[in-house]
Formats: sequence, structure tokens, C-alpha cells
Amino acid sequence: MEIKKMNIGSGEITAPSFILGTFAFGGGTSWQDTTEDDEELIEQLRNAYDLGVRGLDTAPVYGVGRSERIVGRAIEGCREDYYIQTKCSLNWRDTEGTFTYNRDGKTVYNNFSKDALLKDID
Repeated sequence: MEIKKMNIGSGEITAPSFILGTFAFGGGTSWQDTTEDDEELIEQLRNAYDLGVRGLDTAPVYGVGRSERIVGRAIEGCREDYYIQTKCSLNWRDTEGTFTYNRDGKTVYNNFSKDALLKDID
């Protein structure tokens, strides 16, 4: 299956024209209907791959890391096939930044410092 791509901005970077969001994979009170079975979610991502999905959207704060762990396991062995976009700044690992919300026993802060952004990218 040919994967349709589009240019990002005026540069030479391209990305798939369809991106699968993984916010719901994090579960918790934000998505109470999400399965707690990681293997089921990994299978869903692998099925999406078989259907031609090569773009994924994630963020460290989705399920306080759960979504990214699931994505990591699902794409193991074919990471180079994917375009992955993420978001930064929402952090539950420390108390730096500005209080944003409490959810699922975690306190989340918004932190745009260089160190915090580099941790999220990593």
C-alpha cells in the first residue's frame, strides 16, 4: 500500500497525511472505556500498521507514560517505518513549572524549560 505523504511547512520534511492518535491508549479517567490490556492495544497498533498507518501521535503525559510504552513495544523492529510526533511540557515526574491539573493520583505541571523539553523528547 502506498503511503500518501505531505510536506510540513515550506521545508523538505514530509509526514504521512494520516496520523493515528494514541491519547486514549493512556487510559485512566480521561478514557475510562480504554482497555487495561496492553497486548490488545499493541495488536491494534500492529493492525493499523498492516493497513498502512505510518504516522503516530503521542505524548509522555498520555497515561503518564503508558501510551508511549505501548507505542514503543508495538513498533519494535520497524521504528524506521514510522513518523512519530509528540508534544512536550506536561510533566508529572517533578514539581517544576506551573501546576496544571491533578488526575489519577498524579499532579501535572506545565514546564517549557529547555531541560524539561529535552526529557520529553528523549
